[in-house]
Amino acid sequence: MNHEPLGKFSDFCPAVRQFGQSVTPPGFAYQGFRTLDHDLLIAEAGVSEFILNGQKIDFRRGIAILMRPGDVHEFKGYSGGDFILWYCHFDPVLHHGVNTEYFKGFPAVFAFGPKTKAFISQLEEAVAEQRIQSPCHPILVRSILTGIIAYAVKICSVSTCAIPRLDPLIAGNVEKAISLMENQYGRQLTLSRLAAAVGFSQVHFGRIFKQSTGLTPMQYLIRLRVEKAKKLLLTSKLSIKEIALETGFSSVHFFTATFGRSQKISPGKFRKSERQLI
Repeated sequence: MNHEPLGKFSDFCPAVRQFGQSVTPPGFAYQGFRTLDHDLLIAEAGVSEFILNGQKIDFRRGIAILMRPGDVHEFKGYSGGDFILWYCHFDPVLHHGVNTEYFKGFPAVFAFGPKTKAFISQLEEAVAEQRIQSPCHPILVRSILTGIIAYAVKICSVSTCAIPRLDPLIAGNVEKAISLMENQYGRQLTLSRLAAAVGFSQVHFGRIFKQSTGLTPMQYLIRLRVEKAKKLLLTSKLSIKEIALETGFSSVHFFTATFGRSQKISPGKFRKSERQLI
């Protein structure tokens, strides 16, 4: 998958965490990804199967999806060609003047319809301005992204397009376990300890966790550790060994092998290639 985040926006557009385009080859898939920010996804080309909180969605050109933190989604690219989508991770609280009550109806799936072509052209313009760092690019990029997000929220506020969220009882226990992982991912965490934290047997806990996220608890923990390691590779001067230990891996060899399997690149090469893009 070609995942291309474009630039840092914190200086001139603090509401936008990340923005870019993703090109997914046929057959690519991921499971049980838990949304961390408010996300807007817009399909540009191709068709994919997208599962949001257990509901299947035929994700194709013109379809947009709005999600909020905690939503669980899976993705499977259909055969026959690349699937291209635009994504924007944002924080509605930082959109001055926006009533965050509008965001409580998410997640939602809807169609941009005839505006799809215009929006994609605007996103491509934002990319071009960001890359060449033209004098007016902060204002232009901010206005384009804010405008598209605002339009999406407007559609969701006046139409019935909401996707049910997870069962609150199940979600609450899973959320508690995930919070423990996020706070203590650098320590030794076992299935028995996680299950005990939510008051369930290991078997029952493993079942409800996978039902909610699509991953086993240990698979989720490994992926979390890899994501934390990626951030340290890009933002710190720690060695590969230090990062491995910092993120809870028992050895640098295990870290390197795990990172390579999930990212299709070694930690060292990832650090070098990604820093060249910043």
